[in-house]
Amino acid sequence: MQWSEPHLHWIKAEGWIMKDDMKAKRTLDGHRSSYSREVLRNARLAVQLLCCVVIATSVSAQDDDQFSSEMAKLRTDLEEVATGGNWSRSEEEDGTFRLIIRIVGFEHLRNHVYLQWIRGSHDPNEPHVIERTVPIEEVSGWRVTDQRFVMEKKQWKIIITAERENVLEDMPKTLRRVFSIVPGADYTYRITDSARNSK
Repeated sequence: MQWSEPHLHWIKAEGWIMKDDMKAKRTLDGHRSSYSREVLRNARLAVQLLCCVVIATSVSAQDDDQFSSEMAKLRTDLEEVATGGNWSRSEEEDGTFRLIIRIVGFEHLRNHVYLQWIRGSHDPNEPHVIERTVPIEEVSGWRVTDQRFVMEKKQWKIIITAERENVLEDMPKTLRRVFSIVPGADYTYRITDSARNSK
């Protein structure tokens, strides 16, 4: 049956749908369904991402709180902490050195110096371990003015520059000394020093 143009307008106006319109409607419904699935998938990804951000933020906040709590327990006489160099006993046992400098005294300040062996972890979920702490008696009593880790001839050294007041009248007022410390992996160290007198 052939419909004239006025009849087609009337049929569409009355809500009747012709064959071509049904095809268009199915196409439109398909686009709408595909669009809805895409929106739903993006919404799920956004929710998952938001959950990850919330969890990471929560873990970070917990780590910060724990770190702040532990830092509050640190001694107030710690003047400087420096980490550097490395040591190795085997493929499974290696780590770094840490130098700790305490300040003591009131009018005449001086330092006590300690060397730590810190074993590294090959598992990101396990923390590093402080294996041993050894006082460096040769430097204790001096006032440390500079320290640094250096590599010389494939060997790590700790260079410490220090000074102290000399109470003897016939000697220079300030004594200066440079200590060269070579730590080993077995909790020992070798030390040499050179005197530098001035003033």
